[in-house]
Amino acid sequence: KHRAAGPELRAACYQVLEVRPGVRCPAGEARITPGFNLPASRVIHTVGPIYDSDINPKESLANSYKNSLRVAKANNIKYIAFAAISCGSYG
Repeated sequence: KHRAAGPELRAACYQVLEVRPGVRCPAGEARITPGFNLPASRVIHTVGPIYDSDINPKESLANSYKNSLRVAKANNIKYIAFAAISCGSYG
């Protein structure tokens, strides 16, 4: 998504305040940015669990979806599409 959205998306992500050093969106939480060059006006960012290190990965994954939907509702977003959360980088 970052490449397709253009460099502005990455810059917008870095504008999200850190909740602790190096962490802007902890597992299970969600943040929103503009979509920039994407066909969507907004991107909701969420982080799923790393199954080997998360204390309760099932709850973290459920919270990723729930909090994404809360952010969508709070921003009057009527349509949402989810990529597979927590199915990639860490296996």
